[in-house]
This record gives sequence, structure tokens and C-alpha cells, in this order.
Amino acid sequence: QNQKLQNPEAMRQAQASRVLEVKDKISRLMTLPSDETPTLMTVTDKDKLKSQAFFKDAENGDLLLIFPQAKKAIIYRESTNKIINAGPIAISTDAQSSTKNNN
Repeated sequence: QNQKLQNPEAMRQAQASRVLEVKDKISRLMTLPSDETPTLMTVTDKDKLKSQAFFKDAENGDLLLIFPQAKKAIIYRESTNKIINAGPIAISTDAQSSTKNNN
């Protein structure tokens, strides 16, 4: 199993599998974008996020799914199988900023 973890391709496959597993669990609780694979992150320091209203009820270990095309974010607590928060997100790109600065 150690060799599996050291193999980048195996790690990517394991991560993709995990994303699909979590997406499947959440899709039983709410409707999710079906044509998009989300980005999956884990809350590791809730205190750093407390200033943002979206994360006010987040706990360490909660999962954050971001659907960039659908502009949707979801905080999910796997231990209780509950959605902690969900809402729209605004995505800004650095490319737009650097283009404006270069003119």
C-alpha cells in the first residue's frame, strides 16, 4: 500500500474516487450539478475561517466542495451526514487583474 501512495497516478485516482464518494453522499441530501466534478477540500483550521460568515458553523474535518462552473460551494460534515452550509460563490481570476494592471 505504501507503493500505491507514492505513485502519483494512484494518488490522483484515489482522490478522484474520494471526490465521487463524497459527491454521491451529498447528492442524497440535495441536488448537485451533475455535469461537473467539484474540488474537494477539508477544513483544517476553523478559527482562520470564522471571520467569513459562510464558515461560521464549520468545524475542523468538515468537507468543502466547490463547483466552479455552477458557482456553488457546500460545507458537509461526513460524521453526521449533514450539510452545514451551501451557497453561491464569486470566483475572480487573477488574469483579469493582471491584464488591467499591464495597460
